[in-house]
Amino acid sequence: MNRPLTSKELDAAIKAEIAESEGRAETWAKPRNWIRGHVIARSEDLATVDFGPPHGTRQFNEAFLRGRTTIWVKPAHLRGRGLRIRPHAADPAPAPGLVGEIADWITATAMRPQPELALAAALVLVGTVAGRHIAGPTLSGTHLYIVGLAPTGSGKDHALKQIGTILAELKLTEKHLGPGEFISMPAVFGLLTEKPLSLCAMDEFGAFLKRVNSRKASGFEAAISKTLREVWGSSFKIYTTPRWANRPEASIYSPALSIYGVSTEGEFYDSLAGADITNGLLNRLLIINGRHRPERREPQADPFEVPASIVDGLKAIYNAHGEIVTGQLTQSDVRVPFVRLEFSPDAGFAYEEFHELIDDLTEDRPDESELRARAVEYAIRVATILAIGQGSKTIEESDFLFARDLVETSVLQMIKAASLHIADSESQEVANAIRRGIREGGGRVSHRDLTHRLKHRYKVRELKDAMESLVQAGDVIVEKEERSGGGHKTVHYRLPQ
Repeated sequence: MNRPLTSKELDAAIKAEIAESEGRAETWAKPRNWIRGHVIARSEDLATVDFGPPHGTRQFNEAFLRGRTTIWVKPAHLRGRGLRIRPHAADPAPAPGLVGEIADWITATAMRPQPELALAAALVLVGTVAGRHIAGPTLSGTHLYIVGLAPTGSGKDHALKQIGTILAELKLTEKHLGPGEFISMPAVFGLLTEKPLSLCAMDEFGAFLKRVNSRKASGFEAAISKTLREVWGSSFKIYTTPRWANRPEASIYSPALSIYGVSTEGEFYDSLAGADITNGLLNRLLIINGRHRPERREPQADPFEVPASIVDGLKAIYNAHGEIVTGQLTQSDVRVPFVRLEFSPDAGFAYEEFHELIDDLTEDRPDESELRARAVEYAIRVATILAIGQGSKTIEESDFLFARDLVETSVLQMIKAASLHIADSESQEVANAIRRGIREGGGRVSHRDLTHRLKHRYKVRELKDAMESLVQAGDVIVEKEERSGGGHKTVHYRLPQ
């Protein structure tokens, strides 16, 4: 072949090769300079692929492999580009530049360190001071909606509070710190009119979404979700508010609202309705998982003394384009001049590879397409923030790969959790609760244990109907065992392999 294969051609070639090994296809010539790897081990999320010397083994995400036993790749892919996706590690790779410095300081000041959640807070902080006046290569903004998930009592609120500490040190709280909750849709418009560049640190984010998504929500409450979705995609555009009888519409130039919310995993996902997948709210959220319960310790740095290097670094970004532009950042009726970052050649290559991968996965797995729809856009935003934090006008390959890995981890988490939590109806909610209970019990639980895990939240008839539906669909398997002393059989439920 005279050119590298596209992903679709590569998929076809792989399928042909697998079929050939089973005697169902003709031989085909491998792509020139590409190398073949064989899957030698698999876990739930990752597969280990052996490419032989000198390349050795590499780990690939199962979301990409899609059950393949053999894969052809370009050697460049094994250097970290394109197809290989880094798994979510217990100790994540440190973020570069100012983002990494802020994350390290927040972690050092914590009694229960949560490095992943500290990274989330650092990203929204740098993204906010860069907002409205620095754009990514595709004219993307730097505002983010990040949700940090961790159990109660695990220290998830520390990074949330340090956002306010840092903004106070910069003397930017009155200009850019938003509320901890929105009561209604007009409240969002009021904030954007007064503070078009703003950052909201929101505790109990799952409870907030539950109120917004409630069947009993008022029209103004329910409209909050729609407003947040629209504002997220209005980078460097004009956003026009609705007109009310006693209030005219307003034009907001380049709204840049960032949200960093924290919640427990169960409360967050239980607050979402199935409509939130199709309407695009969930794919506008970057989900970052914290740690279950970090060991308590004495803080290693003063939580009230922000290092001068962090303050100076954030001020340098905020004031990068002179006093006039800085003054316009608080004016919603002014189009603020902005600069646009570019991709380096290698970063551009990584961007195209990731775009192609997401397109392929969207085509192959249409039921997951809504959750992947903004993965590329989010990767660009995060990579742009990383580059800004390093004082660069160019996004390097390492910036994009870091961002891509963070975003893909978020997408996989959403896909995995959505099937267990998000429900369109009350009956589906009960069915999801049953599946979660079995899973939390290790994949196989007794009837008594399952009832205990569900904490008697549902009526007996609801549980019976939901269980019958799950069994008929093959989503739950019932096993009955004879008791040693006779009597009624012990009933166990397990999830299929």
